[in-house]
This record gives sequence, structure tokens and C-alpha cells, in this order.
Amino acid sequence: MAFFQNVFDQEYQGYLVLSDRKLAPTFKVAPNKNLQSKQAAWNVEPYDLSSLSVLEFNFCWDSEFRNWSSVSIDVAGSDPGVTTAQEVAQKLNSEPTFSSLFIASVIPLNEGKTVGISKKTGKKQNVKIYFGNYGAEEVIGFNKQAGVSELPEYFARHTIDNRFNYEDSVGMLIRLDETDPVDQAIIENAGFDPADMKADWQLIRGRGAGLFTFQKLTVDSSDRITQIIEYPAGSVAGDFARKINYTYISANTKPSTITEIPYVITNSDLINP
Repeated sequence: MAFFQNVFDQEYQGYLVLSDRKLAPTFKVAPNKNLQSKQAAWNVEPYDLSSLSVLEFNFCWDSEFRNWSSVSIDVAGSDPGVTTAQEVAQKLNSEPTFSSLFIASVIPLNEGKTVGISKKTGKKQNVKIYFGNYGAEEVIGFNKQAGVSELPEYFARHTIDNRFNYEDSVGMLIRLDETDPVDQAIIENAGFDPADMKADWQLIRGRGAGLFTFQKLTVDSSDRITQIIEYPAGSVAGDFARKINYTYISANTKPSTITEIPYVITNSDLINP
């Protein structure tokens, strides 16, 4: 159970490979609205960079996009507390690595001005970039429209940090820490509650292909099972389930009848691991 951010302009699609591959559930993280070739900061000037002046610029251009490097750029203006978009653009353009790949400029946004960047034409056509979430990014907001989703823990293998730890890692996601104030703001901006994170079994509601089931048992005074409410992991009240009833003759411990019928789950049927 974790929140993940997608800072790239391609939708992330992850699959839980279960016993039946045809029924493998898909989990998605929406793409960043900013393109790799052209990006905008989603907050307008002036920027208060008096305490958060450094912008982390991450870049990669190897064929598999695994060898990431980063440069830290101080983008504060002459008066950091009221830094203009023009000053941020000038600071970016004065950094050699950034300026070899991109050019920053001032662009209009919501009746204000912000920072836009566009990729230069040249040899490194397949470059990928993203801005770190901390520092000046908290104020400027290049990642403000990046996709965020809640996914099972399994998909942590596909983060940028884990790109070398798993052979199948696509190295595409950023894991957000629900206890960190900066990440909490990102999670909340995406419409989630960081304090109400779902467990993995809740996230696969109805998508476990029958592999993960819960059973609530009723037992009589003779320690015999008389009823089982069985449903897929993650189900909630109102979902479809199965009710299994057992009857016994006299003191027999083996049932004389077993019936299985459709059933709709109620709140009292729900159990937690």
C-alpha cells in the first residue's frame, strides 16, 4: 500500500500476474500533463524562494533511461522572497547542463506569468527529465499536474529508485512518503487522504481472480461450522458474495447438507486480516 507519482508524459500501467494471466488486474498512474519536450510551472510569479531556492534538475539520455544524473540550481532572484519568472528562467539558462538540453522562458498562465521550458533541437533527442519534488519545486510547481495513484506495495519495484533492483523494473514512478509534509501536500493535491491509505487487499477489490478470499465463519456450541460468508479480498458492503450453510443431524460432526447461495455483503460480514 503506497502512493506513487508519475512525472513522465506516458501513462504507467502495472499488472498483478495471478494464476490466470488473462485476468491480471491493471493498475494505472495518469501521465504528467507536462510533456518531456515542453513543460510549464503551474504556479505564477512572484515566487517566495527565501527558504527554498534550489531546484533539482534530473536528466537521463542512455538508451534504456536508467543512468540518471542531477544538478542543483539555485533559482532565487535578487530578492528571493519575490523572485520573478524571468529571474528563474535566467538562472536555469545560465546552468551549463540545463542550457545544453533546454531553454527556459517566461510564458503566460492564468492571467499571470510563469516559467516554461522547451527542449532544444540537437543530438540528444531521447533525453528524459524531471524535477525533484523538494526545494524550489514546492513553490514553482513543475510537477503539480503529475499523476498520482494509490497502488499495492508490489509496484514499488517500478520506481526510479528501484530501477537496478528488479530486472523487470520500468523505473518510471516516484514513491511518495505519506508521513512527509511535502509528499503529503502532493497526495492531497491529487485528491487523496495520506492518513487514509488502503491496504493491498483493499486495493485489489474484485480484481483478485479468486486468488484472495476472506471467509467469516459461524460456529455452534459443538464447535461445528454452520455458516461461511465468503467474498473476494477488498469487498465492501453491497458487493456480491457466497453464503455456505451446513446442517447436522443430532450430534454428528459431519454435515448432512451443504448449500451455497448468492449473497450480498453487509457491514457485519466484513473482516480485516
